[in-house]
Amino acid sequence: QFTMLTSRPAHNSDAPASAPAPATTSASAGHAAGTAARLAATVPATRIDPGWKYVSAVEEGNTNDTICNFCGKIMRGGITRAKEHLMIKPGNVVG
Repeated sequence: QFTMLTSRPAHNSDAPASAPAPATTSASAGHAAGTAARLAATVPATRIDPGWKYVSAVEEGNTNDTICNFCGKIMRGGITRAKEHLMIKPGNVVG
């Protein structure tokens, strides 16, 4: 939980004397909560990799088969293989 400190807190006997309590503002707490809520609403839990901005799953729920958003190439091998295609990395994928 985030709390906003408006005055100096009372002395806490459990806390070390040299370490002040960290202060957070309601603005930064609100920003973090808003960002997390937007991410949770737009990105499914299984697709947190940034590469999903550039490729799509051929079938919903099957992240092994992907299609490139730029050239339309259909690939097997998941997001790792799809990112190798985007980088035109020789070896695993044909560009």
